[in-house]
Amino acid sequence: MKWLSLLGITCLIALIVIYEWPRVKIAEKRGKVVFLFLTIIGGALSIVLLFFPQFPGPIEWVHTIFRPISKYLE
Repeated sequence: MKWLSLLGITCLIALIVIYEWPRVKIAEKRGKVVFLFLTIIGGALSIVLLFFPQFPGPIEWVHTIFRPISKYLE
């Protein structure tokens, strides 16, 4: 069943790119690069969460990074 969800996620990502690509300004290469980068990162995160639902979210990452720093600030 997860493979069917994976296929659905991939199709949605492809549809988003097909729909939005002409709307990104042709002269702005940076805009297209950023659009593709964010789309790929979002798609990869959704696929990772599909197969590993207990994957820590961004809040846990922030706590992991700033917990040692907070000890020095106290």
